[in-house]
Amino acid sequence: SIIACIEATIFAEAVRLDVLDGEPRFGPPRKADAYKYVRLYTVLLDSGMRLGEALNLLPSDIDYGTEENPGIIKLHRVKELKNGKARTVPMTKRCRAALMECRDVPGGPFKDLYRRRAQAIWKAATKNAGVTNPECVIHSPRETSNWSRSG
Repeated sequence: SIIACIEATIFAEAVRLDVLDGEPRFGPPRKADAYKYVRLYTVLLDSGMRLGEALNLLPSDIDYGTEENPGIIKLHRVKELKNGKARTVPMTKRCRAALMECRDVPGGPFKDLYRRRAQAIWKAATKNAGVTNPECVIHSPRETSNWSRSG
């Protein structure tokens, strides 16, 4: 589908940010961590979670299930949820695989990632992918049913 193609292109451009030559003129050296954010984007796209929800996941929130029968993500700490309503999110196989890749991060799968950096990498990747629609923001999966959610 066209959405899957766009998604793959954005993800490829995000990963490519890790290998671009040169350092910024001012500031710290370039950090090669965009591949970690692609895992986050995968979970966001396949689960429909908000960015903050994903960044705050704890190991106890995740039931990995099995490779053939992926588990669930429990969003039950209602004080941390924007709408204050607990819910359980089923995982796709792809979502499970992305979470498994960062399973050993202390404190939770995305505890070593940052909201602003997630947004900056997404913005750079969509620009480099030639996506010009201003509505293609990191929260797009929450706002549309057009994103693929198949396993």
